[in-house]
Amino acid sequence: ASGGTVAALPLSDGLRILVAVAATTSEPNGMPLPPAVLAILAIGLVLSIGIFVLLARRAPEEPGKPAVEVEVEGTAVAALTVIGRYTLVDRIGQGGMAEIYSAVTTGEGSFRRPVVIKRLRPELTVDPNAIAQFCDEANLLSAFHHPNIVAVHDFGRWQNQFFLAEEYVPGRDLGQLIGRRFERDQRPPPIEVIAFVAYEILKALDYAHTLQSEQGRPLGIVHRDISPENIMVSARGDVKLLDFGVGKANEGRAAKTEMGVVKGNVTYMAPEQARGLQVDARADLYSLALVIYGCCTGQPLYTGDTTYGLLMKAGVGPGPEERAAIEQLPRPFGAMVQRATAPRLEDRYGSAREMAADLEPWARHGATPTGALVTDLYGPELKEEAHRLANFAVDGPPETLAH
Repeated sequence: ASGGTVAALPLSDGLRILVAVAATTSEPNGMPLPPAVLAILAIGLVLSIGIFVLLARRAPEEPGKPAVEVEVEGTAVAALTVIGRYTLVDRIGQGGMAEIYSAVTTGEGSFRRPVVIKRLRPELTVDPNAIAQFCDEANLLSAFHHPNIVAVHDFGRWQNQFFLAEEYVPGRDLGQLIGRRFERDQRPPPIEVIAFVAYEILKALDYAHTLQSEQGRPLGIVHRDISPENIMVSARGDVKLLDFGVGKANEGRAAKTEMGVVKGNVTYMAPEQARGLQVDARADLYSLALVIYGCCTGQPLYTGDTTYGLLMKAGVGPGPEERAAIEQLPRPFGAMVQRATAPRLEDRYGSAREMAADLEPWARHGATPTGALVTDLYGPELKEEAHRLANFAVDGPPETLAH
């Protein structure tokens, strides 16, 4: 109707309902509604919305099956639960978009394989943007075949649950390793370990940054979220980069990043990324340099009480105090971090391969001590995890995760 209003009212779990309110019309054939009728319609609308909210919050349950609850991070899933052909074992993490589980899948004979299940959070399954971003990550990872990037085994939707099945890495993320090292020993890991981890990540970044389409066009992939939590280190000395959830590319939906939209971990952002400007591979190298600083000192370069305060510092870049702190890093990291975080883009490393060349002499013999450090810090826990994954029972009637 002319002069009408259409509004979207937000409901629970990201749901919205369209409400149309018709104004009185001034056209010849128009007939305004009496106030009493309008009041009755308004009351009916409020009651309808209330009923809709109650129905939306009610999770569907199968007859005879109890609702499944999941315990807090780091503990076992409360009931035998499955997503597709994967049996969930422990909840091992949670991010803004997904819940992370260790899991196993079995097959004919004695086939058994541990995996990591990344499951889109239930409240986001009604958000088209969240689903699109999750699908973009799966599509991006499916194009990668590199020993330093966590492999994707499967992607799908099961009973309205979107999930990624990824390679299981028997280790810990770099943030956990550095935290425990400083907490227990009050000192950083050996120089060769820091150099080796950074060198291996640079190999992964060189691969991703230079990847081309089938037509030979550069994909222009930028990770945009290089942080200690997105670097896995195993007891075998393997180093893997994970979580391209906020990555960008030149082609497909991942290319359509809005200018002014900031994505990634503020603590490790390059200034151009913190300002919402266009980024390229050098932003990832900048972030990795800040990760190196954290490995050497046990704390991030930027500190602040609020995310906004950190964002402001990241948008400016290192000041005199931060530059002085970087100068105190042991060789070869001081000069390397200074260059990778230079204010002018043209003064930074031009590629991951160039930065890796400066690290290679220090990283050459780092694999063995890296694995030894992981075992020293987390050996008993990793052994217990391996035993649990190898012996977790998957037979019997499975329960499904509530969705």
